Amino acid sequence: EEANASSKLATEYTNHAASYLSQGLVDNALAMLEKAKIINNVNPSVSADMDITFTLGMKHFHRGNLEEGLACFERASGMATKVGDYAILFTCHFCMALIFDSRGDFNGVFDEAFKALELSKKTESELRRITACTLMIHALKRSGRKDEIEGECLATISSSNTDEWDIHTLSRGKI
Repeated sequence: EEANASSKLATEYTNHAASYLSQGLVDNALAMLEKAKIINNVNPSVSADMDITFTLGMKHFHRGNLEEGLACFERASGMATKVGDYAILFTCHFCMALIFDSRGDFNGVFDEAFKALELSKKTESELRRITACTLMIHALKRSGRKDEIEGECLATISSSNTDEWDIHTLSRGKI
């Protein structure tokens, strides 16, 4: 019971960190992440560690430290796979796709978006499916491979209630 309470508290600090990051308050986010790490070290939890690692990845992403962000997202995706958290796993692949996009590596964008698309089916989320498809189409267009655009993606986007989706919109918990 104590371990569960510690895990919840670490998650709360991590959620506060994510909120600070979304406001651009990186130093405040780091303070919250440090508290989460200390609590998680006392009573380790894979779930809390996954959240902390993912949020550290977001911190690096916001600061432009793409290699460090990528490493965090890769570690968090490994943990998410172990615990079967498809929503976090989807978001890790989404973030990795954005990092590859920042580098101009459109094959990397496509590969990560394809993984995200497969995960969106497991989470049964139309928004995740649209996001993954939009990333895949973006990658194929930017790499000059328009003829390879997946029919499934075109059908998903055309049948959605969403008029437009900006791939650079990143809202934790919504995707």
